[in-house]
Amino acid sequence: MSKDHIYNNLYNKISILTRKKFLYEDYNIPDNLIYRLYLMLMIFAFTLKYIKKKKNYKSDSQKLYDFFFNKIELDLREMGHGDMSVNKKMKDLIKLFHEIVIYCDKWELLKDNEK
Repeated sequence: MSKDHIYNNLYNKISILTRKKFLYEDYNIPDNLIYRLYLMLMIFAFTLKYIKKKKNYKSDSQKLYDFFFNKIELDLREMGHGDMSVNKKMKDLIKLFHEIVIYCDKWELLKDNEK
């Protein structure tokens, strides 16, 4: 099985997970594209954190990162967003993702009520 196939499966599983109604109903989150993207980024950040802990997969994390964001960009374009719109959204999403990664790195240090 190729790495791209594995990466695509992971992307699809995360995407499917973010479509689960309970996430929006139980946690009172608006069910729209922006919040689905936020959830995807959060889940992906924790996934990368887990992968980076594994010795054999550290080199794969950058490839997975590139694949993941390329796939998001392609999906936005398929939904009909224009070039300028997609470029700005991707820049904002990548910046947001890096902020999420900082919080994920500190996750274990947080108390339950802070999480």
